[in-house]
Amino acid sequence: MNLLLGVGLLAAAALLFGWAYGKARRPAPSSWTRKDSAIISITIVFATLFTIGIGFIATGLLNIGPELVDLGPTGVAAVALVAGGSIWLTRRVSFSHGGLRPDTSRPQVPAKDTGPAKAA
Repeated sequence: MNLLLGVGLLAAAALLFGWAYGKARRPAPSSWTRKDSAIISITIVFATLFTIGIGFIATGLLNIGPELVDLGPTGVAAVALVAGGSIWLTRRVSFSHGGLRPDTSRPQVPAKDTGPAKAA
């Protein structure tokens, strides 16, 4: 059960991050995304969900034998479905705007640094 809770909390954290990132980085961001208190609150909730989720997963992995027996095949399938679905949904939500697509262009080569001009 701890594995299921951990993956669920990590999925919630990933969805929260994807939603907030999508709202803050779109071409015309909402006004609440410019307020420090709102972003700090989202960051605290994200960090809490992520940390507790990792803790549940670690507890589940330390007791993996009884954990898998408790979950059964349906629980293991639910863990896999929630994990895969949250990754897919987070990528879809956070990159739903054209300006948020990952940059796949070739990196520009920096100009050679000639340094300061030397006095003759």
